[in-house]
Amino acid sequence: MKKKESYSFLYRNGLSLVFLMLFIFALGMQFFTGWKVHNEELQEAHQATMPLFSYLSTGHFISVTFENFESKFLQMALYVMLMVGLRQWESVESKKLDKPEAVDREPIPKPDAPLSVRSIVFFTIYLRQKGSPKSKPVDAPHAQTGKD
Repeated sequence: MKKKESYSFLYRNGLSLVFLMLFIFALGMQFFTGWKVHNEELQEAHQATMPLFSYLSTGHFISVTFENFESKFLQMALYVMLMVGLRQWESVESKKLDKPEAVDREPIPKPDAPLSVRSIVFFTIYLRQKGSPKSKPVDAPHAQTGKD
């Protein structure tokens, strides 16, 4: 078993770093496009346009930024998709850094495995939860809930 120090910083914090970069990129694009729109509105009103960094302190920037961050659906969908493959050290949503988990192994067909309705298994487990640290192995009995 490897210690947390033996993994690279990027491997241990991949999920946080990706989301931090996406947040900074989205905020930067919000800033730039908001500035362009605000200046267009000022020009239409026959007023002087403002410099780029002066836009940061305007009510327009604050208002449109918070309006855009109200929508959580895209953010959460992206979070779920990325957390399947990326790791975050000591996060309850992330897989362990040092060992494969039971949900990663291929299922072994057993007579008592709860796989009688294959379409439900395919759509609800394979597509949605394959590799999720919160799911149980596909071929695990109904009595087993959670991790080993």
